[in-house]
Amino acid sequence: MKKVVLIAALSVGASVAFAQNIQFYNYIFSSGPLAAGLTASVTSGALANAITFSTPNARVGDNLPLRSGSLSIQYDAATTSGPIFANAVGVNLGGAILGSGTIHFREDVFEIDAFGNEIQLLGTASRTFDSTSGLSWNTVISFSGVQVQRIRAKKYFDLTATDTVAFDLASLGFVNQAPQVVPEPATMTALGLGAAALLRRRRKG
Repeated sequence: MKKVVLIAALSVGASVAFAQNIQFYNYIFSSGPLAAGLTASVTSGALANAITFSTPNARVGDNLPLRSGSLSIQYDAATTSGPIFANAVGVNLGGAILGSGTIHFREDVFEIDAFGNEIQLLGTASRTFDSTSGLSWNTVISFSGVQVQRIRAKKYFDLTATDTVAFDLASLGFVNQAPQVVPEPATMTALGLGAAALLRRRRKG
């Protein structure tokens, strides 16, 4: 019975650690000078460790005011409490591309300090989407073994849809982000040592 209780206690501890929420803040949206209609908004808010940006006006092409434009989204995020660190960030994009439409995407993730100063570049991702590839994409930007408590993500989108005989459209629908968190290595070590000590005690008893 004691062994079962020990395992349950460790499981609960790990669950609490991984359930720590990420705080998202300092949102900045901007668009190119020819694309004032390209906007973004936080519609679903932050749920657990993920956030979704809705971009219903980020559309160019046939029957639309623009055939090209750019959009950038920036946010900061920090672990809320406890010895929890981020070691990667997930990216999920959705939208529609038809005809000559293309969307070029790039994201840079930085570590920042408590004052919002960028300390180092943690990782980057980029890709160009067209009607062949479509726009339904997931990737993970790893921090190459680095674990941090504060990040800044900068996303850039360039949309184009030149006029052809086909129906031409480049439309970004949403951008989902999910920082991946892990307990501080020292915390996991302490949990492991504590578990080993309890097991030794049980064997002696």
